[in-house]
Amino acid sequence: MDRTHFVLLAAALASGLVVVATAGAPIDALASGDRIDVIGPDDGGDATGHLELEPHDGPNGKYAFVNDDDEIEIAIDASNPNIDGERGVNVEAGTTIHDVFTVTYNASTTENDTPVTVWIEHGDDPDTDVAESELLTFTSDGKSIEGENANLTLSPNETASIGLHVDSTGADPGLVTSNFTIRAQFPTEPETDDRAVTTTRTSFSFTSPAPTLCEGTVYNARGGETTRVDACSVEIVDGVTLESAAFTTSSDDTVDVRLEGSPTQLSDRPALDPAGTGAAPLGYFTAEFEPHAGDATSVTDVSYDVFVSSERLATPGIETPGTVRNPDPIDELDPASIRLYGFDPVNESWISLETEVVETTDEGVLLRTDAGRFPVYAVGVDAPVLRVEETSLDPSTVAVDEPATVTVTLANDGLAGGDANLTLRANETVIATTTVAVPAGNRTVATVEAVFDEPGVYEITVDGEAVGELTVEAPPIGDPPETEEPSVTTPGAADSTPSTPDDPEVTPEPEDTPAEIDEPFDGIEEPAGIDLERTVGLVSLLVIVLATTYLVRRMPRR
Repeated sequence: MDRTHFVLLAAALASGLVVVATAGAPIDALASGDRIDVIGPDDGGDATGHLELEPHDGPNGKYAFVNDDDEIEIAIDASNPNIDGERGVNVEAGTTIHDVFTVTYNASTTENDTPVTVWIEHGDDPDTDVAESELLTFTSDGKSIEGENANLTLSPNETASIGLHVDSTGADPGLVTSNFTIRAQFPTEPETDDRAVTTTRTSFSFTSPAPTLCEGTVYNARGGETTRVDACSVEIVDGVTLESAAFTTSSDDTVDVRLEGSPTQLSDRPALDPAGTGAAPLGYFTAEFEPHAGDATSVTDVSYDVFVSSERLATPGIETPGTVRNPDPIDELDPASIRLYGFDPVNESWISLETEVVETTDEGVLLRTDAGRFPVYAVGVDAPVLRVEETSLDPSTVAVDEPATVTVTLANDGLAGGDANLTLRANETVIATTTVAVPAGNRTVATVEAVFDEPGVYEITVDGEAVGELTVEAPPIGDPPETEEPSVTTPGAADSTPSTPDDPEVTPEPEDTPAEIDEPFDGIEEPAGIDLERTVGLVSLLVIVLATTYLVRRMPRR
């Protein structure tokens, strides 16, 4: 396997050799190694002779060992007797090794009790294509100590741990070496003419322990210049990633960076509020920038690149926010409708950040926003935010089968228009549905008629909002027709003469009641109500009476 080995040789005069090897596997941690002290010369204001170098007693101290020339050598390859097998750093990657060796200012070797400044210089190897100043960075507590302007200050008898950062970007697999020199200076002495100041390149060391996390260090960030770092494609939500972050420091400094994404809110801050912003959240991320100089260095002009895949644009899977739901979720995203938001902890509110589409490909779109520093960010989508603003019921009392009108005023607080699917209920039973279009930032009035075929009292609601109480009354019941008791009359009833037992009874029909015939008959009813059969009987009776009267009169009188 191709690999590039890293070897550091520290000679008795605090100078040495750097050897770098790249490989496709990460460096393994090692046990502590042997100890050796190296003391350089003391020449006037030069305090290098009062330094002591030794391997660190931590796991990475095993990279430092004493070679056959009694020099401290730091090697990341098979030449290191403390490493089993071949080792190397990843190609096209940044690798940081903390706590490899220590440097101590031994004040017992001098009468000068003032602090000293310490730094490391190393030159380029003419046998390689990559300048070591672009490949290797010496660090202490994560901060570069290369060049006099990036020095480390040590008090008398103070010890500092030294680490290494290897940036193999652009380096071919194989062996790369570099000479280096450790310098120390008493601050009371002026800088000598032959003391060169090393200008170091900004370098990066980032890892991604999880798909949603990227963390690392930016070494030697230039003050006043924009530094953009690869964000490890931090996953915010499926199909949405944070691709890069950029910032500017007020002065040269080393900055620790931590980026984290999540589909849900990451902190105790409130989630993106659709009612207040008009947007539905896709996901969230946080970005932390910690300069090693602390408050002495400010981080400004923060910018982020967010990528949204074509698949996510086609199927966003976002439910419409608000109290009234759309018939269906948002089915497609317009890239122009996606923007970033930052949470303002002072006002406890989300602020819309200016967002632009900087690149569009078949794979998706890349969005960029120039933002201030916020504790948490949200990726939001313009969406309809529908709600029932006002309702009325007219009238409140109706008869069965008589309509009542329900009026609903719908408001859309969102940044996109939408269709509201209203459901009208009476005592929790659905009685009507309707769909109403409401433009973004507007109101729409809709009416629905309700008709009931059963009397009762009904609680009317629309999408859970109370409308009012509707009373449905039964129709009025009509009075039955009045009837008169029948009277008994005889022929010639005009003289109101009571009838005798010998007279047949005649019962006329009530004056206001139509005559009804219970059984059919063959007779013909006269207008007066006396039929032919009864008339014949009366005539016969009259003949008998007249005949009897005649015979009585003809009888002889005595």
